[in-house]
Amino acid sequence: MKKFFKYFFLIILAIIILSFFFDLNTAHIEDVKICNTLNTNQCTKDKPVFDVSTPQIVVSCKLKNPPMETRIQFSWFYISDGRTEIDADVVNSGEEIGTLDINSSLNKPSNGWPEGDYEVIIKILDTEKEPITKQFWVK
Repeated sequence: MKKFFKYFFLIILAIIILSFFFDLNTAHIEDVKICNTLNTNQCTKDKPVFDVSTPQIVVSCKLKNPPMETRIQFSWFYISDGRTEIDADVVNSGEEIGTLDINSSLNKPSNGWPEGDYEVIIKILDTEKEPITKQFWVK
């Protein structure tokens, strides 16, 4: 009976360790930054506050371990007066594997950015992964 519990415990421990390992090896998003200028497809530093005359707002991130044809949706919202969707952009990883630099951007509206609170939601489509929300402000 002691042997049974010993093996049972080892099997449960192995399952826990393997599930953690496999979760890290599935597609996930890291290093989310927002800025107004890209440097080789990525924001150099996170700059979440913008002026109303900023020409473009960009969000960048790293997509780690995606299978081929992984689709990532960027949904942009103005959230000061309720929740208004501004735009949605879907990026496809294609046949690329490994770590990918991806980004999405919004251009300044013709009459400038309305002051207030905004957010962009990044979601790996066709997965159960929780989306990542990045907030930013226009002042």
